[in-house]
Amino acid sequence: MEVARSYAKGNSLKVVTKPNGGKWDALNAGIKAAKGEIIVCIDADTLLDQNAIQHLIKHFKDPKIGAAAGNVKVGNRRGILTKLQALEYVVGINLHRRSEAHLQNVTVVPGPIGAFRASVLKEIGLFEGDTFAEDADITFRILKAGYKTVFEAQAFGYTEAPKSMTSLAKQRYRWYRGTLQVLSKHRNMTFNKKYGRTGTFIMPWTIFNGIIYPWFMFFTLMWLLVFCFNPISPYTIYQPRIGGPPEWAPGQSSSNRGHGPPNGTTQIGIAIDFFQAIPYIYVFWFLAFLILEIAVAAYALSMDIKEKRNLLLYTILHRLSYLYVVDIIRMLSQLEEMFHYPMKWEKMEHHGTVTIQKTM
Repeated sequence: MEVARSYAKGNSLKVVTKPNGGKWDALNAGIKAAKGEIIVCIDADTLLDQNAIQHLIKHFKDPKIGAAAGNVKVGNRRGILTKLQALEYVVGINLHRRSEAHLQNVTVVPGPIGAFRASVLKEIGLFEGDTFAEDADITFRILKAGYKTVFEAQAFGYTEAPKSMTSLAKQRYRWYRGTLQVLSKHRNMTFNKKYGRTGTFIMPWTIFNGIIYPWFMFFTLMWLLVFCFNPISPYTIYQPRIGGPPEWAPGQSSSNRGHGPPNGTTQIGIAIDFFQAIPYIYVFWFLAFLILEIAVAAYALSMDIKEKRNLLLYTILHRLSYLYVVDIIRMLSQLEEMFHYPMKWEKMEHHGTVTIQKTM
């Protein structure tokens, strides 16, 4: 705070302090103290590109624009986990916002960097503290009031991503439970023509993508694992066997498996024949979707003028491990929200290691 006050000399900067009442309350205090029509909100661990604010405010020439989302990027890429998150921000989060921006219905103006029209915020009643995702809640309320929300790809904000799985789980747990709370709060918008494209398309898609899709991916993976490792499955990649090795030449049919050797001796082992066990159609579709995933990642990276192309090397690891972990966290958060498990705001670890990326 002393550092902030050291810059608050003259009339160009004003420092506002208040007792801790949550992030949403602090944002409201700042909005009430501000005198301008455009309010830019950022997180404490975010560094802004030097031209970020200029790119954001240009959208407010249209009086129907209520808010503009910035382009959030990971600024502390020191290990595999943070690089996987950096890829997720580009491919999973920002590419999704780009698609929403075509309809001018961005569903989350993110906490790290976002701009709002002050008169709209005051019209809808400022931020509220009844969810753990105040950024998503305020965005839905802006859309509900009939205003548009957009995405500005050149307004870069660099945030500090979790460096450990424990911190990541805490962050995503808060994100996902908060999102569920927001969807529940605004559920009357779903398939409601009164709210235009937000009600008829954006809201149902958000519910599918945030609630249904993680379960679909999880059970698809479980089905494949059971399909491949169930001993009674004709496509299992292993089989318990009784008998000697000569009987288990590659390509032997499953109908002959389990027969003992002619001399009556018994040997127990496991026969593994992956490529002959799995039907070629599954291998084909698996590779096809993986190639599609890589193509989408390459497209997303090519659209971003300040993103490192070498993130593409992490695409396979991102798809086959990281996203399943995130989906499991999402599913657990759904179960806890369903059973009203008590929740508190987890304090994140901050190390001050964020740096601004150079243009690539």
